[in-house]
Amino acid sequence: PPQALVQEYQLKLAKLTPGMSFEDLERKGDLSAQLAVTKKAMKLATSHEILSKQRASDSDGKASKDCISYFRQQYILWEGRYMSILPKVSVVAKEAGAPAG
Repeated sequence: PPQALVQEYQLKLAKLTPGMSFEDLERKGDLSAQLAVTKKAMKLATSHEILSKQRASDSDGKASKDCISYFRQQYILWEGRYMSILPKVSVVAKEAGAPAG
């Protein structure tokens, strides 16, 4: 069922930041870790959205639609976080004298 995909996604998401939340990571201020997590979370949301589309044909249509939009929203959320971290990372890199990129 589509709900199983949501649970699986949430478990995998939790494993990206073991023992803490993404908010904890933000408080730590570790930008490269935040960037890595948001990138993985975006991939995770995308792969689960694809899975729920594949399963949509052989299950309850409404639940599948809800799942697909859930993963879509998750992707947008993580992409937003990613885009807000990215400029900070390049600023930090410039200050450190490392080439940004």
